[in-house]
Amino acid sequence: MTIRLPELRAAFDEAATRATRRKIALGAELYDRARHLAPLIGDWRHMTDAEIVTRLKIKLHAMQRLMLATGHWTGDANRVIALRQALAGELRK
Repeated sequence: MTIRLPELRAAFDEAATRATRRKIALGAELYDRARHLAPLIGDWRHMTDAEIVTRLKIKLHAMQRLMLATGHWTGDANRVIALRQALAGELRK
């Protein structure tokens, strides 16, 4: 049996996407604003819920842009995952 490189890459991409989505979903379920939000966006206590969501979206977009600018997909993948978890947790409220 011959495995073609494009098929192997597609399988790895699909597995990584599934794993990342599960990680984000689990993080969103365990999200606690008081514990997790300050390291991501700084002092949030004076913000409304809508301002927090907007700030998270801006930070996420900036991190994704930085990853594209550096040309390396690992840029700061953990921070992007944390931002996505927080955003999903905030949107669940």
